[in-house]
Amino acid sequence: MDTAQAEVRDGRHALTSALLAPFEGWNKGLLDAALAFNAGSCALSNFAQEHRPDDHTLRAITLDLAAAWREFAVELNTRLLVAAEAGVAA
Repeated sequence: MDTAQAEVRDGRHALTSALLAPFEGWNKGLLDAALAFNAGSCALSNFAQEHRPDDHTLRAITLDLAAAWREFAVELNTRLLVAAEAGVAA
């Protein structure tokens, strides 16, 4: 990938979307897998709320995952912009 030749529009490197695309839906998949695991985990059998978290807890988890995702996406874009500015191929 030639980051130096890629377009930058409104502070976003053109390759950012393409590099993030494979991760589409990853947060939901992670949450679903964790909930499925917890639902069947013998270690959690005495903690019913861990098997099926309430809406407030699910929302908090979703927001935390979204914040981590945003941080990842911003860092990826920043690294692409720095590489483009330096004329480096990624």
